Amino acid sequence: MTYCLIRLTFSSDLIQYHIMPLSMLNIGDIRHVNKIHGKDDTRHFLESLGFVAGTTVSVVSECDGNLIVNIKESRIALSKLLASKIFVS
Repeated sequence: MTYCLIRLTFSSDLIQYHIMPLSMLNIGDIRHVNKIHGKDDTRHFLESLGFVAGTTVSVVSECDGNLIVNIKESRIALSKLLASKIFVS
């Protein structure tokens, strides 16, 4: 029996464009808002806080999945549930 080991490497450019929920980011990560999921009133609420497509967002702090983020020169606290509705790339 022959085994073949394959080593996969990823370019940082490739990872940068991967779309994921904001709730999956680490402290210090900087991404751009891609899309907001959820009901209309949830989307409108998040948009009123500045979470619109193309806006830069960075994670300042995390505690039990809840986040404090910087967006448009403001710090905003988000529950894990709300953060999971914001997709970034």
